[in-house]
Amino acid sequence: MSPPNYFRFCSRYWRDEKVKGWSDDERLLSLYLLTCPHGRSEGLFFLPKDYICADLGWSHERVEKAFAKLLADRFMDYDETSSVILIRNALKYQAPDNPNQTIAVLNHIEELPETYLLREFYKLTERFSERLAQGLRERFGKHIYSMLYTLSSNSSIPETSEPLVPPTKQATGSKNKTFAEDSEPYRLAALLRQLILNNLADAKVPADLSAWAIDIERLIRLDNKKPEDIEAVIRWTQGDNFWCSNILSAKKLRKNFDQVTLQMKKKGGQRGHDDKTAELLRAERERRSATGPS
Repeated sequence: MSPPNYFRFCSRYWRDEKVKGWSDDERLLSLYLLTCPHGRSEGLFFLPKDYICADLGWSHERVEKAFAKLLADRFMDYDETSSVILIRNALKYQAPDNPNQTIAVLNHIEELPETYLLREFYKLTERFSERLAQGLRERFGKHIYSMLYTLSSNSSIPETSEPLVPPTKQATGSKNKTFAEDSEPYRLAALLRQLILNNLADAKVPADLSAWAIDIERLIRLDNKKPEDIEAVIRWTQGDNFWCSNILSAKKLRKNFDQVTLQMKKKGGQRGHDDKTAELLRAERERRSATGPS
């Protein structure tokens, strides 16, 4: 999901006593963090320091010096292990305004690397956005309470602190998650791969479909897309002259799903491939079922 094109900015920033005491570099870095293209309005996002160096044209030493002051003044927190940053007052001024915005924030958080800052972020939602706090509780489960208050908001984070992450990641690790071949995510991933190969026999597609199945599972679970709609979009994209060269992975499918759906509807929902491919896939599944695993 792309970052917003604009952010709200409070003019009181310039009257803040801490800001007045900052150096030019510290003020510039703070403004960059509030408005950078990698940022999120809720203030929790992935931001390696190399990005800052590249965007501002600064050396690592210059970044670290300004960083230290902003950390000391509690303008932000930073998880060095995961490169995740938390702008502490972001939610005070830019809390989600409606359910759709809340869902977008939750989806973004689920994509973040594991970080202890989620614990701090939840505490801030309790102060500034009950709607988002409730969404976090519903999305991440009741175990959130057992992890929230192990540290005070002013204490340092020990290296052994466990990250607060979605139950699916904590239990299995999304990178290692596997799907049965008859599951919807795997079936749809296999369909996408087959149709890509039908268009280009030597296309670079994975032999192991686990990663693709994860993206499609997220498309179903997080984005609330129906499997039959996903199948229709897959078939249409691989028969469309433009999209067949742009949708070459499940990740790209998920990223462009809504845009593709709109175009498909405007063009009458034509299906790019006929039922022959579907029949071939069904026959292959039946053959595997009959012969059993090799």
